[in-house]
Amino acid sequence: MTTTQELRQQAEELKKKEDFVNALPLFREIWEREKADWNGYYFAQCLRKTDNYTEAREIHQFIKTNFPNFRPIQNEELWLDYSEKI
Repeated sequence: MTTTQELRQQAEELKKKEDFVNALPLFREIWEREKADWNGYYFAQCLRKTDNYTEAREIHQFIKTNFPNFRPIQNEELWLDYSEKI
C-alpha cells in the first residue's frame, strides 16, 4: 500500500507538470485519508483546474468551516470565482 507521503510526492510532481487530470485522483485519495487544510487546498485547486467547480466549492466550504484561520483558501476561492466567469 502506498503511503500518504508517497501519494503526496507523486501528486505534487504531476501538479508541477500541470497534469491536473492525473494529479486529481491522488489528491482526492490524500484528502480522503486526511482532511487537513493544505490537503483540501491542493485537492480543490486540482478540481478547479479540471473544471469541477461545484465540488471545488464544497471543499472550500469544508475548509472555511473547519479551518477558519486558513487564509490561503480565500485566494483559491477567488480563482474559482474567476474561473467560473471566464
